[in-house]
Amino acid sequence: LQNNGLNPDTNKRCEFSLDITCTTGLSCPFLSCIDGGSDQIIAKNIVEVATYKDLVKFPEAHGYTFGKDLFLLGYDWRLSLGYYQSINQSPLPKKLRGMIEDVAPECQDKVNIIAHSLGGLLLRSYLEWCQKNGMDHNIDTAIYLGTPHKGVPKAYGVLKWAHSLLPFLYSLPVYGLNRHTMSFIAQNFPSAYQLLPRYNFIEEKNGKLEDFKESFLNLSNQTLVTMAREFYESIKNYNPVERSFAINGSGQLTPLQYKVRQGDCIEVIPDPTGDGTVPMFSSSTFTGTKTSFVNGKHSDLPEIP
Repeated sequence: LQNNGLNPDTNKRCEFSLDITCTTGLSCPFLSCIDGGSDQIIAKNIVEVATYKDLVKFPEAHGYTFGKDLFLLGYDWRLSLGYYQSINQSPLPKKLRGMIEDVAPECQDKVNIIAHSLGGLLLRSYLEWCQKNGMDHNIDTAIYLGTPHKGVPKAYGVLKWAHSLLPFLYSLPVYGLNRHTMSFIAQNFPSAYQLLPRYNFIEEKNGKLEDFKESFLNLSNQTLVTMAREFYESIKNYNPVERSFAINGSGQLTPLQYKVRQGDCIEVIPDPTGDGTVPMFSSSTFTGTKTSFVNGKHSDLPEIP
């Protein structure tokens, strides 16, 4: 994406020096010029992804029919989870609203939503969007699976130091993608910034925790840092759904903080109670939500019986 986090960056780039744009390989080290971005990522056949296939099997075994009263919502997870009317930015909450209206067209109709990971923040954005527009959210029960309500240090790691975030973003293997390539292309993903921790998570050499707002000043795309701050200010701790549950993974070493050591080496301070990606503090702090735990990893949550 371009640095506005919305439009595709279609520039060709040098394969081994992605910051260099090119038209032919002659301008590139190792003479390799590769295509730029495409218009959008379209989620197709999500039910064929093993993790979600198992999730679908459970309600099917209890009377639901896929495609009739059981649906999966795919969306372009690179984009902002919030809706900003002034710039028509990433209307993902409107997409969720459209699906709900299709399957529950009457005022009294209600839906139940199971939201995995980033999808939980999209659901919270939808709830805030309905409130702001004076609409009924039409949700009877919300179930959050490993949603990072207070963000994840891994997001900062991938943006700042090229640490891997792949298991979190995709919940399925992505083979052959270099972590530095991932870090480069994630610099303009609004969702990556909306995953940043909302607590102090970097311990400086003097032993003090740096204010997380100061930590974010070291990131490359300050436009998306600002947009992420506005996103969290908008959703706050608003939860109008009475039947609201969280099922979180636990028992996995999970990055909780980073410690800057001598020579600027980075040490990961782990949370042994997290799910491998989301610290327990982050997944268990949403108001009005009853929380349960399973011993398992973040990406495995939808398929754990």
